Amino acid sequence: MKNITLTAFLISCIFACTPSDKVVSSDPSSENVRRKSNELIETVPESKEPDLPKDYSLPNKLKYTKVNGSNIPTHFYPIGWSFDGNFAFIREPADEACGCYFFDLVIMDMLNDKVIWEWNYNDEGEGATRSTVWGNNYTLLKNRLLENKIIPSEGFTLEPLTFAHKNNQYAIKYSTQKNADWDFGNIEKFKIELTSSDLGRKTLTSGTYDEFDMRLEFNVSGVLKSPFEDRVIVVYSELIRGYEGPPNITNFGLSGGHLRTGFN
Repeated sequence: MKNITLTAFLISCIFACTPSDKVVSSDPSSENVRRKSNELIETVPESKEPDLPKDYSLPNKLKYTKVNGSNIPTHFYPIGWSFDGNFAFIREPADEACGCYFFDLVIMDMLNDKVIWEWNYNDEGEGATRSTVWGNNYTLLKNRLLENKIIPSEGFTLEPLTFAHKNNQYAIKYSTQKNADWDFGNIEKFKIELTSSDLGRKTLTSGTYDEFDMRLEFNVSGVLKSPFEDRVIVVYSELIRGYEGPPNITNFGLSGGHLRTGFN
């Protein structure tokens, strides 16, 4: 009888000490909690998770900057969001002199602006197009999008830098600092902030460029809203000096922010 009682006691201890995969720890070091700057966000759903699609189609290009004849643009094709803050898009990097076609599919975690997965293609001048690259590699790309639970959107629209959300007013503020001692007086520092009429403000992203990064201009293009969470992506553009001078390159960057947490 004593042996049976001891065995039952040990079994109960094992089950009591086994962690549940449904528990979200409040410890910031936990893998179930992701941190961006001072913004602590639990990965708790805000609404019912939608069904994953059976297929994906090529997304439409989103214009994020005014390009004049002397600049070569990097093109931006947003695909969709996941339920928990991941964002997928196609990027067509600018081609300066190679005569090549470049295609990148990128999935980012917009809680911390980190790339989860990236696939890069260079046709090395063989005449590929966005459609042929997508079609020839569709199974690989589709599987990665499904693994990260990406739900394609019907269409994307850049919201202005001031916008309303759930009876609150928001604004995107950004600033840059140039270095007059550099050869082209190009940008050395930048910062993007999100302000709220009721909640305060927070820094979404900031950075420092090296002189040889050659960032000539920096602008914020607009805001993309998640259909599943109180979360936005700020889309910004950079004008980068060409390898041998003009034509210059226009590139884009993304920074995410939650609309209810992390404000000071």
